[in-house]
Amino acid sequence: MGSRGMGRLRVLATKEPADADKQERRSRNGRSDLRNLDLACARVGKTIAERPSKELENLITSALTVLEEQGIYALFLFLKTRGGSGEGEKVTKKIYKFLQQTPQQAPLLPDNADVFTSLQRMAKDLDKLLLARDLVRQTLVYARYHARVPQNSEVRT
Repeated sequence: MGSRGMGRLRVLATKEPADADKQERRSRNGRSDLRNLDLACARVGKTIAERPSKELENLITSALTVLEEQGIYALFLFLKTRGGSGEGEKVTKKIYKFLQQTPQQAPLLPDNADVFTSLQRMAKDLDKLLLARDLVRQTLVYARYHARVPQNSEVRT
């Protein structure tokens, strides 16, 4: 996995919705507020691992392997086959919702169609597909780390 996409996620950011208050709060260099996509991945990863367990950690590790070796479409197929325990379906829903909301100005999956139909539409734009893969990879990495945290400790993101 390495840090290939990590630098790109730190650099990539999206503008927050413009409103009167935010336009007034411009930074010294004149740029508007930006949303850090890496932090967004961390937040979603934490929600995926709300209840840390060895089973969840194993599922996420396997999901990361599928994503790296076969791609994002295969990842969602893999998670669908793991839906019986509930964890696979939960991970699918959270990642799908994340891709529907990110970036805010032009979401990667803008429609409410079936996840596989939406992925096929997104696959027509290579830049979107690669961004989605990087976001999902980083989200799953954070989820795996959160799944390893003992239940009695608290980690704030």
